[in-house]
Amino acid sequence: MSTAGPSNEPADSAELSVVLVTPDGYAEIEATVRSLRAQTIARRVELVVVAPTASRVRIPDAHAADMHGLRVVEIGPLTSLAAARAGAVHHATAPVVAFAEDHSFPEPGWAAALVAAHARGYTGVAPEMKNGNPVSGLSWAAMFLHFGGAVEPGDGFEADYPAASHNMSYRRDVLLELGDGLGDLMLAELFLHEALRARGHRLWVEPMACTRHVNISRLLPALRHAWLGGRLYGGLRIGFGTWTLSRRVLYAGGSPLIPLLRLRRVVPEMRRTKSGRATLPRALAPMIVILAAHALGEAAGYLFGLGNTKVDYSELETRRDRYVRPEERALWL
Repeated sequence: MSTAGPSNEPADSAELSVVLVTPDGYAEIEATVRSLRAQTIARRVELVVVAPTASRVRIPDAHAADMHGLRVVEIGPLTSLAAARAGAVHHATAPVVAFAEDHSFPEPGWAAALVAAHARGYTGVAPEMKNGNPVSGLSWAAMFLHFGGAVEPGDGFEADYPAASHNMSYRRDVLLELGDGLGDLMLAELFLHEALRARGHRLWVEPMACTRHVNISRLLPALRHAWLGGRLYGGLRIGFGTWTLSRRVLYAGGSPLIPLLRLRRVVPEMRRTKSGRATLPRALAPMIVILAAHALGEAAGYLFGLGNTKVDYSELETRRDRYVRPEERALWL
C-alpha cells in the first residue's frame, strides 16, 4: 500500500480522518466528497481516499482546498473493502477515523457531531441513518434490516452493537491496537464491536450526526447482496470460533428459523419509528424474501466457509449506482 500525499494540509492537525474507497477514480466518490466539503468543520476534516491506482484519483484542487488535507492511498486490486479500509487507518492522521461510502451522503453537521461524541469518551460512534432513496418498499426493507437501531434513534444512546456498519467512526489508536486482525474484524462490524467491548470500550449512537444512505432497490442485486452477506457472516463465525463439523451442520440445519428470529427484532424497530410504521406494509414482503436469501447464505457459510465472498460482497458495496432503480441514479449527480 502506497500513498500519494499529503497535500494541501494546514499547519494545525485534523480532528477527523474520513476514509473513502473508490474502485476506479474520483467520479465514483465525487457526490460523497461534495457532502464532506459542505461539513461545518470541513477544514478540520482530512480525506483519505483508497484506490487501486492513485493516478486515476484526480481530485480538483478547488475541491481539496475545502478540507484539511488529502491523502490518496494506492492498494492495487481491490479484493476486500474491509482490508482497504483497515489499511487506510495507518495513513490517517486524525485521532478519530470515520468510514464513508460512495452511496452515503453526510449532512453538514455530521463530522462535528461525531467528533463531539468521541470527546465524551466513546470509542465507536454510529450516525443516524436516513434513507437516501425512500420511494420503494425494497429500499425500506434493506434500511431497517441493516440499520434498525440507528434509524430515527431519537435521543442518543449507548449500544452493544450500533447498527450502522460501514458508516461509523472510531478512535484511531484503538483500531491500530487490533493489529493485523482489523481487516477481518471489519468484514462484519458486529465482530469488531465484540472485540472492542471485550476490551472495555464503549459505543454510541449519535442522532446529531446524520447521513443519507442509498440502499439497493433492485430485487436481484438485493437478493445477491443478502446471500453474500449471510455467507460472509456464517463463514466468519466459524472462522473466529472453534466450530466442530457437527455444530456447523446443526447451525446450517437451523437456518430456516433465522428469518423468524430476525423479524421478531426488526418489526418492533420499525414500529418504533414514524417512517417504519408508514412503510411496514410495503416493506414486509421484500424483507421476508431478503431474510430468506440471507439465511441460505448463512447456511452456506457454516458448511463451506467464506468462499469468494470478500471480493463479491465488496463489488456490491461499491458502484451502488448500478444496483438502484434507473431514476435513482440522479442521486449521484
